[in-house]
Amino acid sequence: VVIDNTAPTAIITSPTSCSNVVGQVDIRGTATDANLDSWALYYTGGDVHGWVTIASGTTPVINGPLGQWDTTGLRPCAYTLRLVVTDKSVLDCNGALRNQSEYLVSVNVGAHGDFDADHDGDVDLRDYRLFEDAFTGPR
Repeated sequence: VVIDNTAPTAIITSPTSCSNVVGQVDIRGTATDANLDSWALYYTGGDVHGWVTIASGTTPVINGPLGQWDTTGLRPCAYTLRLVVTDKSVLDCNGALRNQSEYLVSVNVGAHGDFDADHDGDVDLRDYRLFEDAFTGPR
C-alpha cells in the first residue's frame, strides 16, 4: 500500500501574468505528479462564461508545451488561463475527490490601443485628426 498525500505540481511558465498575447499562443509549463491521473488547460474571459478546454493529457509535462491557444477569434479583452492537475489518490473514501492543484495566469488578448483610425496600415496625423474630431467635434 502506498499513501500519497502530496499535491500534484501545476505551473504555467509562459505566457506570464499581465502579458499581451495575440494569434496562436504557445502555453508552456509543468503538469506532473508521482501518481498522475490527468491534467487540463482552460481559458475564460471576454465573452466566454465558464472554462473552455484548450488541451488535456494523462502523461506528465515538465517544463514543456501544454498546448496552443488560438486567440484569433477572441475579442480584445482580459482572459485567464487555468491549469488543473489531478492525481490518482482517493480522498475520504470518495472516488470523486482527488488531490488537485491549479495554477492561474491572467493575460490580455488582442491589440489594445490600435490608433490606426483610418485603417491605412500606419499611425499618422490623419489618425490623430480623426481622434481629435471624435473627441472635440469637427472644426
